[in-house]
Amino acid sequence: MEYVRVGKASAKRHTPPDTCFLPQHWDALQACGAEDWFLESCQKIEYLFPRGHGAAMADCLAKLVWYAIYTPKETEEVFKKAAEQNGF
Repeated sequence: MEYVRVGKASAKRHTPPDTCFLPQHWDALQACGAEDWFLESCQKIEYLFPRGHGAAMADCLAKLVWYAIYTPKETEEVFKKAAEQNGF
């Protein structure tokens, strides 16, 4: 499925669109009973954001909110300092 996740099976990248999957991928999917709607949706995927990245971002957001609630002055100082250093 990594082949699909990174967009290599996308129909937009291949001409004609039915060459999206490698023959061995197509045969393996059909052998395990994948339905046509599944194969079509795999060809429409251009990129899927990995779950690990999403979980890490949610974790960082939770920490940021915790610090903003319990140490608002220090958090504001850190944001101001970071904004000055990065030219925002």
